[in-house]
Amino acid sequence: MELYLGNNMIADIKEITKLKDLPRLIILDISCNPGANSQSNRVYCIFHLRKLRVLDGISIDPQEHLEAKETFSGRLTEEIMSSRLQGRKLADMRELDLSNCKLRDFEDMFDAVKIPNVRELNLNNNLMSSLRCLGFLPTLKTLRIRSNKLETLYCKPNPEDKVFKKGLFGMPGIEILDVSSNLLQYLYGIQFAHLKDLKVFLAADNQISKIENLEKLRSLRELDLSKNKISKFD
Repeated sequence: MELYLGNNMIADIKEITKLKDLPRLIILDISCNPGANSQSNRVYCIFHLRKLRVLDGISIDPQEHLEAKETFSGRLTEEIMSSRLQGRKLADMRELDLSNCKLRDFEDMFDAVKIPNVRELNLNNNLMSSLRCLGFLPTLKTLRIRSNKLETLYCKPNPEDKVFKKGLFGMPGIEILDVSSNLLQYLYGIQFAHLKDLKVFLAADNQISKIENLEKLRSLRELDLSKNKISKFD
C-alpha cells in the first residue's frame, strides 16, 4: 500500500507504469529522482496510477485527476503500441491495427518518421474528431477510421507551413478511405487533397445531406453514402 523510492536513480518517469500491477498502492514517494521532479511528471503518475492518494508527500486532489485525464487520456502510449506490435518492430510494419484504443486526435501521432512503411492503418472505434493526428504518410494505401467522432475531413493549413502535409493532404497514394459511422455533415475538404488514386470511398452512416466536392476523384470506382441525409442530386 505504501512504497518509498525517494533519492534513487529513476531517470525515466515511464518506469512507474510498471507499478500498475500493485492494486492496493495508495502512497508513493519518488521524490529526488532525476526523472521525477516536475509538475508534468506528477500529472503522468496520477494518470497511470489511478488509485494513488498521496504522491511525494502531497495529497492528490480531484482537480489533479481531471487534469491528468485531459492531458493523457486518448494518447498513443508505448503500452498500446507494444501490445499491438507483439515484439515486432514498428518500422517494419505494413499493416497497423490500433482499433478500439480510445485514441483522440492529438496532432501528428502518425507520420512517415514513426510508421515509415505502413500501407494499411486501422483506427476504427476510437474517439477521433478530426484527421489532424495524421501527418505525411506517402506509403499509406488504406485508411480505416470508421466509428469515431469525425466532424470534418478538412484540416486547415498552417500559414507558416510552405508545404502542408497533414490529414488528407498527407496521403497522396491513398486508395481506400473508410470514414463510415461518424458525425460528418458534409464532404468539404476532400476537394483540396490530391487523392488521384482513391478508388474506394466509404462514408455511410453519417449525416451528409449533399453529394459534392467529388469532382477531382478521377480514379473513384466505389462510393458508399448509404444511411445519410441525402435528399437530392445536384
